[in-house]
Amino acid sequence: MTSSDSIRSNAHEPATSTEKLEHDALLAGAAGAAALPPAAQRNALLAVSPDYLRTMRIPLRGGRFLTVADATAEDPMFVVINETAARTYWPNQNAVGAYGRLGGPTGARFQIVGVAGDVRNDSLAKQPVPEVYLSSAILPINPIWFVVRSPLPPGTLIPDVRRAIQQVEPTQPIHGVTTMREIAQQSLAMERVASLTMTGFALAALLMVSSASAQETVKIGVILPYSGQFADPAIQMDNGIKLYMMQHGDKVAGKKIEIIRKDSGGIAPDVARRLASELIVRDNVDILAGFALTPNALAVGDVSAQAKRFMVNMNAATSIITTKSPYMVRTSFTVPQLNETLGHWAYKSGLRKVFTLVSDFAPGHDGEAAFHKGFKDAGGEIVGAVRFPVANLDFSVFLQRAKDANPDALYIWTPGGPQPAAIGKALAERGIDPRKTKVLGQGELTYEDALKSMGDAGLGIITTFHYDYSHDSAKNAAFVKAYKAAFGRNPDMFSAGAYDGMHLIYETLKKTAGKADGESLIAAAKGMAWESPRGPMSIDPETRDVIQTVYIRRVEKVDGALINVEFDKVENVKDPVKARMKN
Repeated sequence: MTSSDSIRSNAHEPATSTEKLEHDALLAGAAGAAALPPAAQRNALLAVSPDYLRTMRIPLRGGRFLTVADATAEDPMFVVINETAARTYWPNQNAVGAYGRLGGPTGARFQIVGVAGDVRNDSLAKQPVPEVYLSSAILPINPIWFVVRSPLPPGTLIPDVRRAIQQVEPTQPIHGVTTMREIAQQSLAMERVASLTMTGFALAALLMVSSASAQETVKIGVILPYSGQFADPAIQMDNGIKLYMMQHGDKVAGKKIEIIRKDSGGIAPDVARRLASELIVRDNVDILAGFALTPNALAVGDVSAQAKRFMVNMNAATSIITTKSPYMVRTSFTVPQLNETLGHWAYKSGLRKVFTLVSDFAPGHDGEAAFHKGFKDAGGEIVGAVRFPVANLDFSVFLQRAKDANPDALYIWTPGGPQPAAIGKALAERGIDPRKTKVLGQGELTYEDALKSMGDAGLGIITTFHYDYSHDSAKNAAFVKAYKAAFGRNPDMFSAGAYDGMHLIYETLKKTAGKADGESLIAAAKGMAWESPRGPMSIDPETRDVIQTVYIRRVEKVDGALINVEFDKVENVKDPVKARMKN
């Protein structure tokens, strides 16, 4: 089964160019285009053989059924839609002949050749959703359901059906035989998966056939911003993936691991959503992974949920991301996990008044809110708060305002890049010594490259983080050595998140004996625990989020180099936002 979270429609007449089609598709209500659906609307993409609809006795409301001639991925593809899709996207008009795109303005283009009646595929209790039927020759997916119709009792059919299938493919296993009556009685309408029909029979038995050759490979679709301003984090994450596979091979549980990489180009949720849909529809990936950026991870979460694909978020840190799909886990951290912990620690360490300065975008807001909550809940006072522009490099005014408030400490949240060096410079210019007036922040403030630029102005800055290459453990020492040997640089949080993400994928596949469906993998992932280069970590079985040690570090000069030295820690920290949601 595959799904797309949007079907874009445009005028009935064929577009004279791709640009014309995409323009129409984006204009809700323009010149014959259907209004776009609400965000919560789900649409199903079903791969079927030409005789599927006839065999299932799904009525044709207009146009024609699919034929063998439609089994081509040409532009446009020919599809049949259901009545709900026609009403939703082409209201008050004949949808036959209309054009549209799957998944967004740059998705695969299709033309509608028929409208079929609605059926309830997910459950007898659920109302039909917009559905698109296309040829299974374009979208081959396994496992496969064979639908057989006959007036004979199912028990007498099975030997003949087995022989017929094995004449075509002798190695195909056949299992999961059941009748439509039994399915209806259990309110488990047939899964929307790739379907093939054997004609000449009436519906009596459904036989599930797994494609042995296709299941020998587990495909992982990795979506990262390989180009643009976030290319370096993507490279570090990709290096983490590569290193794990270099060390553990490309086979697990008898299955070969294949990585398919896609470039989102930056903060581009629509692009990420389209890429995820393409990975599922065209490449038939079993697992979605990567995700350096929150907006992209949120967008792909919807695709994961609809397609029931296991999704491993290896970095994006906004708390709510994992709530977007019941098939998603996270192997990085959450902003509240680090910053609320830091707020509690700050009060416990003797600080009572703090002034906060954060980057003015969603993660910065999350960091601010988390630190405020942790510090105030412990009994501390926030004496002032400012938000600075994301691209700002002049912090003199902001830091002077903070200094004038006479706090015990400053809390600064920045996403990294050139800002930490500029902050270090402004601290020195304003006479703020982090060894006297404490300067607190999340780990990006004192990244390895940031400290090189900041110089001695960074001495004494205290940050919270879940990983640093300087973490003192045998596991991490081996990880850093192997990483530097392979890539000529130290690993960072991006590398560690991806490395641990691959570990989780391999271990879940071992636990499922190679089964790569979303239900099996997420069940195996829940509660899994292991020793990471960062220390002990596990997956919360209730929230599917990471549980780990949060480290408190201080910048010190060791052997002439500025490094983050861990001097305190809080163990087994869960994401506090979702912990409160459960209460």
